[in-house]
Amino acid sequence: KNKDEENTIIDSKNVLISSVDDRLSITRDENNNIILKPNNIYISNYEIKVKISEEKEEKIINLELPFYRKISNQDEWNSISSIHNENVLLLDNIKINNSVETNKKINNLLGNGFSIDGELDIGRASLEDNLVYNILGTMQDVTIKNLNITKDDNTGVGVIKQNEGKILYSNFENIKITNSKNYTGIIAINQGWIKLNPDNQNDNINLNKIMVSGTSYVGGLIGYNESDISPVRISNIVANDIIVEGITYVGGIISRSNYKSTGIKVSNSTITGKEYVGGIIGYGTVTDSSISNSKIYASGNYVGGVGGCSTNAGQHENINVNKLQIIDNSIDESKVPVYIGGIYGSGNYFNYC
Repeated sequence: KNKDEENTIIDSKNVLISSVDDRLSITRDENNNIILKPNNIYISNYEIKVKISEEKEEKIINLELPFYRKISNQDEWNSISSIHNENVLLLDNIKINNSVETNKKINNLLGNGFSIDGELDIGRASLEDNLVYNILGTMQDVTIKNLNITKDDNTGVGVIKQNEGKILYSNFENIKITNSKNYTGIIAINQGWIKLNPDNQNDNINLNKIMVSGTSYVGGLIGYNESDISPVRISNIVANDIIVEGITYVGGIISRSNYKSTGIKVSNSTITGKEYVGGIIGYGTVTDSSISNSKIYASGNYVGGVGGCSTNAGQHENINVNKLQIIDNSIDESKVPVYIGGIYGSGNYFNYC
């Protein structure tokens, strides 16, 4: 099944249909083949009950048919289901405004190099919720930009509330996210993979002009990075002009992760917090990464140019820090912060740093 096809034809002269998933419509062509089309729900798996003419018993067949809802404007975006995780294919750059529908549940989002753009005459489109509730499959080759998201939610606030799949070679630009509670970032909670294009090593995840503020677990890209099912993977992130503000577990890219991340570059950024504060990660391990021309403001313990405190996820290798300032902004001068470092506030196993 190709993502560009509108329907699926099954050579099925000997098949009798007993019942069909109500999200599918079914007809037959002149050769008596079965034609399946989505009934305005564009998902990947459907169930039909069939009876083969040579057999006595009915069979339930689960068909993997990844139909795609094709999107070229805001009205078509608003038609995406908020119940089913649909497959979405962008056919054009999409301009959205304050009336765009939010919290869309998506399986696959294929951008084809197009953008979802909230640019308005008055500035960024202002949303009161996550643009996307979750990604289950793959999101790739899409730019999301010019958004202002403000919501107080202790379960997470971001452009994408939760990633459980893969986000590949996509861009996030000129976005501001504000949450007075926990778990805040472009992706509020990550339980999947975020990485470059496997077919082109130069296609990264790019962040530019991002502002994120929250309390605990605040990151420029990821508010909280965790999974009980399988290790989450983060690699090849390029970030410029990032402003992140929080209290504990605050990172320029990731707040906290128990898994090693690699290939992260941060420049011209400002990170502000109290404890477990890092230019790239608040608490966790990174390798093959760098930070430059940036400032970190902190008033508590465990503060570092790259990370506040490292985990035991492996040794730190090939870390580069250039033109970085760590500034104590505490009010109470009688309390002296501990575990402050140019690379890590606290950590072990460093190589080529």
